[in-house]
Amino acid sequence: MNEAPSAARTGELAGRVASLTKTSPRSWSPVTGGYTGAGRWVVRNSDGSSCFVKAATDENTAEWLRAEMAIYGGLSAEWLPEVLGWDDDGERPLLLLEDLSGALWPPLWSEDLVERVLRLLELVHATSPPNEVPPLGSAPKEVPRRPGSSRINRSLPHWCADISLPRRASSRRARDRS
Repeated sequence: MNEAPSAARTGELAGRVASLTKTSPRSWSPVTGGYTGAGRWVVRNSDGSSCFVKAATDENTAEWLRAEMAIYGGLSAEWLPEVLGWDDDGERPLLLLEDLSGALWPPLWSEDLVERVLRLLELVHATSPPNEVPPLGSAPKEVPRRPGSSRINRSLPHWCADISLPRRASSRRARDRS
């Protein structure tokens, strides 16, 4: 479970966030869900701005945040959140992104929203990854699945059929499409 950072960690993170945003963090709201063990918070700052903060908690999350930043550093696309700050102290990287907590986060998919997501996926598909990003074949073999994703899978564009899913998910996907 992602919680507010400890007092010692808050001081260290607050200093780093303040240095990147040029304002003082006022409150830290834990963000739950997602697929990472990194610390995640929406931070509200003294100037009224806010940001989404991801902080490495161990070597794995440090590596993942560096890889994520390589994507942000190598791409410019309307569908990416704005990077507000990056600090890699060599041990526990810190990534500050545009706060999207006010955006719509389904489920409760309407037909219009599914169409908009499919159009966005076409844009993502047409975007070449930065050269620094390792090929997809080097990704972990197991990809976490969210409950209810089978409804979306039935509507995916043809090029998504080539995406390699874990054996259980692939067989479930085939069953869902029939």
